[in-house]
Amino acid sequence: MSSSHENKAERPHAVAIDDRWGFVKVGRRIAGFRKSRRGVAATEFALLAPFMIALWLGSSELTQGVAAERKVSLAASTLADLVTQQTNVTPTEMNEIMNATVAIMTPFSTANLAIEIAGVEIDEDGATNVVWSDARGAGSSAPTVGEGYDVPAELIRPESFLVVAQLRYAYTPPTMHTITGSLELSDSFFLRPRQSDTITNFP
Repeated sequence: MSSSHENKAERPHAVAIDDRWGFVKVGRRIAGFRKSRRGVAATEFALLAPFMIALWLGSSELTQGVAAERKVSLAASTLADLVTQQTNVTPTEMNEIMNATVAIMTPFSTANLAIEIAGVEIDEDGATNVVWSDARGAGSSAPTVGEGYDVPAELIRPESFLVVAQLRYAYTPPTMHTITGSLELSDSFFLRPRQSDTITNFP
């Protein structure tokens, strides 16, 4: 019995820590947080989710924008190609060609699509002159008949004829999360007649 009491007597007393300001308690809680791994995955997901969603939306909008740009080029090329296969284009035929051009833009909205077409003569001196023109769509403006037209120098051939087709399209992304406003897409094609030297219109 005496030995047991002696052993208890020899044990050092626990040192009381003055934590009147609560620093020790805060330190212990921080240490506990460092050891705990619960909720780490949820925290990482919460931090990364907005970035991943924005990346996905941006990729989707970029893909749609590229598709719209290709549609604009295809529609402008088709418009010029259909007209150059004619020797004379009546208003009814031009209207059908315009309808076919608009249809190419499906499934994109054509509310912001502007279509312009013109027949341009080039005289012996290389001067250009618009002999007929037509246009369709919001913001479109048919080239003025009787005025010159800006033709690339490499396409100037004295005493020749060109069909000029131009499309402009204001593409608005459906989500509008990463791209604000609209993208202005446009393309132009200059083609020569296939069946004759010139193409007449609106007799």
